[in-house]
Order: sequence, then structure tokens, then C-alpha cells
Amino acid sequence: MQRSQWSWSGLLLLLLFGGLASHSAGADDPATATNNNGVPGDDLVTTQPPWLMNVAVNRADGNYAHGERLSVRFKSERDAHVYVLYHQADNSTVLIFPNSAQTNNRVKAAEEINIPKADDPFRFRIAAPYGQEAMQVIASKQPISLLDSLSAQASRAVAVPADTLSQLAATIKQSPGEFAEHRAVIRTRPGGGPLPPPRAPQRFALCVGVDLLQSEEFGESTPIARASAELMLQAFTTHSGMTPEQTKLLVGEQATSAAFEAAMTKWLPSVSQPGDTVFLFYCGHGGQIPALDDSEPDGLDEVLSTYDMDSDRVRETAVSDDRLARWLQELPGRQIVLLMETCHGGGVVDARGMAGALHEEANRCHDISQMNTVVVCACLPDEFSFFAKKSPTAFMPMLFEQAMRELPKPVSVQAAFAFYRAKLPDLLEDDNLGAGVPGAIQLPTLTDRALLPVVLAPAVADPSP
Repeated sequence: MQRSQWSWSGLLLLLLFGGLASHSAGADDPATATNNNGVPGDDLVTTQPPWLMNVAVNRADGNYAHGERLSVRFKSERDAHVYVLYHQADNSTVLIFPNSAQTNNRVKAAEEINIPKADDPFRFRIAAPYGQEAMQVIASKQPISLLDSLSAQASRAVAVPADTLSQLAATIKQSPGEFAEHRAVIRTRPGGGPLPPPRAPQRFALCVGVDLLQSEEFGESTPIARASAELMLQAFTTHSGMTPEQTKLLVGEQATSAAFEAAMTKWLPSVSQPGDTVFLFYCGHGGQIPALDDSEPDGLDEVLSTYDMDSDRVRETAVSDDRLARWLQELPGRQIVLLMETCHGGGVVDARGMAGALHEEANRCHDISQMNTVVVCACLPDEFSFFAKKSPTAFMPMLFEQAMRELPKPVSVQAAFAFYRAKLPDLLEDDNLGAGVPGAIQLPTLTDRALLPVVLAPAVADPSP
């Protein structure tokens, strides 16, 4: 019986034929391709994906020791040509799908592909060097000739030269509507020694209030958006047991597109881990832009405004529902809660389109990534949401803070939502809001794709461990 073995840096490829003898690759090992990004695969990330991809590994926490088995699975929201890149700790990259056992990389929508496939005796096992690595899936409407030219179908894995990665990054940047992408970050370490001590689940919050707009063509300043974000931040630190280090506030000139993206895709993934709960509160303007893809039934993408939203670059400077959904995929294994108030300066929260879009994105993220998401919006998609001009904040943060303060602990997001929805009609009636708006009504909505109730205010509001 024989056992054949190939070793690339960071990855041991093991094919069992039922024996003990081994053969180690030497001078024929693939050359490395340098990747100088802080997070492997950054240059290949699509900022405006027209559809969603998902890639996952067999360990939910992404932590592996030397010799442990690694397997990969992925799924596409639509039919696509799919390629899987493994970015390793020594800055090399190898293409592991398609491969000699899985030559057809034309994948059908919602079809889950496993690498290696179930009946394949081939195994991936972790080897040196160790550090932060990533499995990245790239999907395209058409075959990617740059990667097809590597003849990956002839072997189990093939090195991807640095210039090929650079050309691929330029192609994706030039035609973002043709590609979708996702990655799973993993951390590898030598075998032996004690495992890192387990950490109790924690809570983290990002509060965004777009009270200022650099361009007046998108509407007036909305001071209530800043006050609303500040109130939610205060509620999280006072009642949810979060420390200042577990929260981030973006308001005024800080609420830019780049800062929003960095907080969602860099800060939150770096401070949180699977099992934690992440809250995003947003208050600001909403709008619509033409969709890049036919995935939107009405041909429009809903967008959230940012301070630096630019009419000549709305897609890059605003935050579309598709873009937000892709950001959420950077937080696998977390419970995610979105609390959304989209408004304009005239005193009416125009959440009609955004409410439906966000609930739909939550469902898409759950379907493609099995993400545990809860989305609270100020109203149904076909309704208006109001706030009183004499009130310093919007009704949602006001009533959520009150629920966290007054309800018996622990307070779940679901319980706070019920409190908010029950109290809101009296506030609307007291302020005579909706008068003069034909058919005006407001019913806050909740989409709950979490497996268990999500704790908003714990029994003891000491800082979470």
C-alpha cells in the first residue's frame, strides 16, 4: 500500500491509497506568489457584488493546528464559473478548485460544493509556515482565462503567480458587475502545547448617524441622526455591558463610506469572533440607484447615505443593500442585529424601500451563509416612518433604550422590539404625526433568522468579559 504526499507552505496535501510508504515533493514544489495585503485576498474583494457567494471551512472558529484536517465548502447564489484560491501564511497563493478530481467549475445556483468531495480519499492537512491565511472563492459570469491558463484540472493544486493575481484584481476592479467573491479567514499554528483558553461570548456595536451630507443635493442635515446614534451607543455601554472598546461611533464628517466599510469589514471582524453578537445601528438618508444586476426585481438597489456621498460616484460612496450584505459575510458565526432608521431632512423617515431591501438581504445572507441575523426596520416597505421634530432622537433608539432600562433583565432584542412596537402608536398619536399624509401608517418590522433569542441587555450590565 502506498501513500503519496505533496507539501506546500501552510498546507499538506494527503492522498491515501491504503499504505504507509511516502514520497515528498522537492524541487518541483510550486513557486510562491506574493500577497502583501494585511488580510489575504484584499485586492480581489468586490465592493459591489451583483450576487452573493459563500465559502466556509470545517472549523467554525477558523483555528487550526499542524496536521489537522481542513475541508472547504462553497455555494453561489446564481450559476457561475467558480475558482477557489488558498492564500497562505508565507504570502503564496494556490488554486485548489477546479482540480484534477473536480474538473468542472461551472456551478449551479444554490449547489453546495465540497473540497475534497465526499467520495474522494484526498485530504488537506495543515503544515508550516503558520499564521493568518484565507480561503477565497471567486465567481464569474464567464470563465476567467487568467486562472484557466494555469491548467488546474491537471493537479490537486497549482501555484498562482503574483502577476496573475494583480491582473485578476485589475479585471475585477474594471468590471465589478461580472464577479462575486467571499473568503474565510483562518489561523494556523504549530501542533502541541495548550490550546488558547476559550472566551465567553461578547457583544459589540457600531452606531452610525449620518447627520451631515457633504453635498446638499442629497438633502438637508439631520441632527436627529447624530443624536440617535449617540443615544444607542450610550444604551449599549450602560445597559448591554459593553466597554468603550467594544463600541464605535461614526457621526458627522467621520461617517464616510470608507470609514463605514472599514468598521464593518476590518474592525468588527478583528475584535469579535464566532459566538459573539454584533449590533449595527444606522440612522440617515436612504435612496435608490439602478442595480448592476438583474437580482433586484425592480431594477433598483436601495442605498444608505454616507457623509461623502457623491452624485458622480454614488455606487462607490453610498452603501447599497448588496454591499451591506457582502460586509455582513465578513462576520461568520456571529449573531448579527441590524437596527435601521433611514430618513430625510423633511421630518419623514423614508424607509419604505430600504425596509424591504434589508429584510431581503437578511434572508439572502441566511440562505447563502446560514447567518443568524435579526433586522429591525422602522416600518413596512410600503409605509412611512415618522419622528417628532421636538424629539431629540428618532423613536426607535428612544424606545429601545427605554426597554433596556425598564424591562426585567435579561432583555432580548425580540422583547425590546415588542416594547417599541407597542409604545409607538401612542407617541405618533400624541404628536399627530401622519396627519396630511394619505394612508399614513407605521408598523415597525422584525425579521428574525436567529436560532435563539438575542440578548440586548443582560441580567447584570457589568462590562462583558
